[in-house]
Amino acid sequence: MQRDADNERNRIKISDLEINSKARRVTRDGQTLKLGALTYDLLLTLVDAAPGLVTYETLAERVWRGRAVTPETIAQRAKLLREALSDSARNPRYVELIRGKGYRLIPDPVALAEEPGQQSSVGIRFASVLAILVLVAACAWVYLAPPQEHRSVAVLPFDNLAAPGGPDPVGDAIATEIIVRLASLERLNVASRSESFQHRDPSLPARELGQTLGVSTLVEGSVQQLAGNLRITAQLVDARNGYTLWAAVFNRDKQDLFAVQQDIAESVASALGVKLGVGGVNDFMGAGTRSVEAYEAYLRGNLDGALALDPNYAAAWGGKAIRVASTMFNHLPHEAPEIIAEAQKLSARAVALDPNSAAAHANQATLTYPSMNWDAAEAAYHRSLELRRDVHNLSHYGNMLMRAGRSSAAIEIYNERDALLNRDDHQVPFRILAESALGNRERVAQQARQLGVSSKFYSAMAIALSSGDEATIRETVSRLPKSQPAYSELYGPLTRIWDNSRAAIEFLYALAADDDNSWPAKNEQIALTAAYFGAPDLALETFLNEIRYTTIRFGSLWLPVMADVRALPAFKRFAVDANLVSYWRKHGWSDFCRPLGPEDFTCATSVDWTNGRLGDQ
Repeated sequence: MQRDADNERNRIKISDLEINSKARRVTRDGQTLKLGALTYDLLLTLVDAAPGLVTYETLAERVWRGRAVTPETIAQRAKLLREALSDSARNPRYVELIRGKGYRLIPDPVALAEEPGQQSSVGIRFASVLAILVLVAACAWVYLAPPQEHRSVAVLPFDNLAAPGGPDPVGDAIATEIIVRLASLERLNVASRSESFQHRDPSLPARELGQTLGVSTLVEGSVQQLAGNLRITAQLVDARNGYTLWAAVFNRDKQDLFAVQQDIAESVASALGVKLGVGGVNDFMGAGTRSVEAYEAYLRGNLDGALALDPNYAAAWGGKAIRVASTMFNHLPHEAPEIIAEAQKLSARAVALDPNSAAAHANQATLTYPSMNWDAAEAAYHRSLELRRDVHNLSHYGNMLMRAGRSSAAIEIYNERDALLNRDDHQVPFRILAESALGNRERVAQQARQLGVSSKFYSAMAIALSSGDEATIRETVSRLPKSQPAYSELYGPLTRIWDNSRAAIEFLYALAADDDNSWPAKNEQIALTAAYFGAPDLALETFLNEIRYTTIRFGSLWLPVMADVRALPAFKRFAVDANLVSYWRKHGWSDFCRPLGPEDFTCATSVDWTNGRLGDQ
């Protein structure tokens, strides 16, 4: 729909929406919808082009005025538009994604006539007088009101301390990432990369650079590579007087250089968002405070310090809840309920302080399903992802799906998460459980190569036992740390009787009954080993000593080695008591179980590792 100068004043009808382009207002049934400036510009750009497609390049040019933005940034803005219009990406009514190309408006826009009635001459004179008074008041405000926070910024290329004045690929990459992230924040004008990167001369005065680039603040930084480490400095400078408004130093291991670049870019952009007072509660990691000092403490992991500086900092309360819950991995199972209860109190406080925080809802969900309340957790995750589909929220939701036996759905979520990262995430062990459960042997091997040292022990035996190959299992046992209790108390002694299944099972029964010999993952490791030796009853009985208290190791229930365990009547009773069956019926069945009418169900007794398909049920 092309709009000329006269039509610019017209109202536009789009299905049940009405746009007043003169007032920059969108209404439905007389109610004004809340759209940010960029969100409104995106809608109007789609209206102008309707019914045609608007490419990512065109959107970047018209909505972001040519600033450097990625398709992911545009996708996030399209998501905000859909939310404002109560639209759905799955069943769109207004905005349709043409994958890999751009977006288009679905309804045909119709130009409406101006509202009837003209102002009288008295009304015109009154309006003129009022306009003059408003202008005078505005001028007085400009000169008398306290200065406002800065709202425009340019990110300069980071200096290469090894070769001052020359380009540095790492510094340029970090600066570019910061530009992209800042450009997605509401109420902030960001100079494009092509504009900012013309100025590599560190001797130019801040005032001159600010005037040249048309911004009030500058981001400067430097990169220094020392052996295997990176030292990056960043500072925010007032372009009017050259004063430093904020500064920070980041030291990182550059083993994963791409991850380091993204980590630092997100940290700097988030701190700037806090300092400049731009962006919303879901616009960046750790959002939700106006104290830069509290935010920096949060980034350093000093959550108590952050809360001392800002007691109403919801993200810090949520982070503290997850930190408390994570201690379950290192405690005995019967201690889990008390830990969960404490973490849930902290999480509830975060949601109460900031009910529109995506991270707060994701944390609440993560601390809800350990109490076997899968339905409530699902609802909290959905609310979180409605607010923001980011790496944090997708990761935790995928982990719940994996633990609930919905491995295929979990992998879809992990794929979406990894697409945002352009790399695999650090939570590889959890993805390995989902891939192993489905028998995706090649993918498991690929993922296993990415495991860190601390994770290798956690996953190696589960992978080996699921393969069912004795040579692989023996070779894996030989590589386990000899200082681990699981080796000295379990796998080491087993290697001496591995060829005698009866003796191995008797040994496992005795070890399971020895309450004086315990370590955090004892029940899980005995259960997997007992299942391998053909003792499913012992495997389930032992595992129930843990999973009746906590869901943290539920993922192992779905591994191929546990197939005979899932066929036991006692497992079916457990699945009902753990609220899994009611959850499956409502939200989607496990990959390993299926319904038998409205009252009964059955689970797979085998998994084909060759092609990942379930065996007979």
